[in-house]
Amino acid sequence: MEPIVSPWFIYCLSLVTPIIGVLIFVAGAVAITGMLFGICLAVNSGEYWAKDREKIYKAWKAFHPKLFISIGVIALLLVIFIPSRNTIIAMYAADKITYNNVQKAVDAGKTIKDSLKQDVIDIIQTIQREPVAKK
Repeated sequence: MEPIVSPWFIYCLSLVTPIIGVLIFVAGAVAITGMLFGICLAVNSGEYWAKDREKIYKAWKAFHPKLFISIGVIALLLVIFIPSRNTIIAMYAADKITYNNVQKAVDAGKTIKDSLKQDVIDIIQTIQREPVAKK
């Protein structure tokens, strides 16, 4: 028998939250590192610190700033556009819920309700027919 929900789908759902966490960490690390380089350059902006400023520029160039910033922007965009676990579940359910499926569920519910109703009526009638034992 084929499962209603694929086990692989459930496994992939468990990976969404950690992936988003790693992407947030990467985007945050890029932002913090960029701010630290900016602060170092701002602090060393005077003529007295010209040699230190050149060291900072060289360190920044060795860091490959375009690649570094690109990774941060991509991580941030992925954090924004990857849906959360609950959103993925809602999307999956919305894809499976159709008017035909809802009508089948309503029909099955009516059948069960009618059966339960008849069982309750039978129990009540059985109780009414039995004499009450006196103490």
